[in-house]
Formats: sequence, C-alpha cells, structure tokens
Amino acid sequence: MTRWNPEALDRMAKMYRGGETLAVIAAAFDVSRGVIAGLVSRNPERFPKGAFPRKPGPPKKPASETAKAAQVGKTTKNGKAGRGRIKAPTHQQPAYPTAEEEELAAARRIEARRRAAIRAYDTRHMQLAGSETVPFIDCGEFQCRMIITGGEDALGPDAPCCGRPVAEGSAYCPQHLKLMYRTPGRAA
Repeated sequence: MTRWNPEALDRMAKMYRGGETLAVIAAAFDVSRGVIAGLVSRNPERFPKGAFPRKPGPPKKPASETAKAAQVGKTTKNGKAGRGRIKAPTHQQPAYPTAEEEELAAARRIEARRRAAIRAYDTRHMQLAGSETVPFIDCGEFQCRMIITGGEDALGPDAPCCGRPVAEGSAYCPQHLKLMYRTPGRAA
C-alpha cells in the first residue's frame, strides 16, 4: 500500500478539478486508474463530485445502419418491444477437452516418451580399472548397476554396467556408492 504525501494529493486534486480524467491522472503518477479512483472515493473533501466540468471523452461511434435496422424489429418473448435477448460474452471461452481427448493426449505423451532415445551423461571416467562391463539386462541382483557409457550413446537393455558386487542395501558397488551418494557433510 502506498502512502501518499500531501503535495502529491494536492497535485492530483488540482488535476481532478481541472477536468482531467482518472486515466490521465493515473498516467501522470504511474499508477493504475483504480488507485486514483480509490483516492477520489476516500477523499471527497479534496475531490468533490460534480463540482467541476469533465473534459469530453472521445466521440462515440455511430451505430451502423444494419445494427439500427436490426434494433427496430426486436421484440421480447411476450411480443412487446424490449431489450431482446442477452448478448453472448465477447471474450473467448476456454475450450475444455473431453475425457476421451484427454486420454488420447495422455497416450500420445506416453508413447512419445517411450520412443524417445534416452541420453545419459558421460560416465566413462567412472569405470574402475581392471573390471569388465556387463550388459544391463544381464546384471544380477547383486551386481553394480552403474551405467558406464559416453554421453552420446542411447541407453537400453544392452547398456554397459560396472557389474562388480554391490554394497549391502545398495544398487552400486562400494566405489560407485561413494560417487553417487554424498552425505551433506561431504557435499562439495
């Protein structure tokens, strides 16, 4: 909430009494028109209503001939001339997808993810000296599943893994476990 100093309020009141519109005053003080409208309504002694003539706004556009002709023949349900039916909103209503469309979109997203080649970052530097790699699909329950691959290679069931015996309660051998899991005290 902005606190207005008396000098600024006096300048606003002078502009208001001079016939300026709220939009012009708001632009001069770099605030929204609603802020000025709130100040006017809360300070009636500074901004008296109707005491000063307003500057005329932009001229109203004349209704087109077709609109005038359409207005002449309008009647209400009971046959009396009236305002006619309510106009449709001019803003665009969001189009909500049906349940079937949502299911199709979800299926397309899942299929696109399934078909996309999964890329990995380069882990060749993590291969331990003297250990042979094992294809991921052939890794047993107690073999290290640290994938050793270049970043440009696509991953799949034949991705090479470390294959050494795992540490207790882990998916990695003790050496890769130290690389993959860092305690908060050891984090660099």
